[in-house]
Amino acid sequence: MRKIIFAINTTIDGYADHTAGIVDAELHNFFTNLLSNSDVILFGRKTYELMENFWPNAKDDPQS
Repeated sequence: MRKIIFAINTTIDGYADHTAGIVDAELHNFFTNLLSNSDVILFGRKTYELMENFWPNAKDDPQS
């Protein structure tokens, strides 16, 4: 049986407020690892719309 992991970083209107805290390298690495080892990623509409242009070229981008 697979695990379901729920992580949210947005307000109800679909935006993240990063003025209250800055993501450090440790947290960035944690979520990068979490996403890299995921079979499926489910986005809401606004997050999907922000990310949809990234995915077609992700495999060719060494920074992705």
